[in-house]
Amino acid sequence: FFIMLGPAPHLDGRYTRFAHVVDGLDVVQRLQVGDVMRRVERLP
Repeated sequence: FFIMLGPAPHLDGRYTRFAHVVDGLDVVQRLQVGDVMRRVERLP
């Protein structure tokens, strides 16, 4: 999957967005290659 920090029109029609960041964008901006997601929380 991809985490996009801005528009990515080159992906339109090729991939499906399945989530968005509602809180904690500072954490997203600190992500580095090789980081592991240990938990995902799905909100209604």
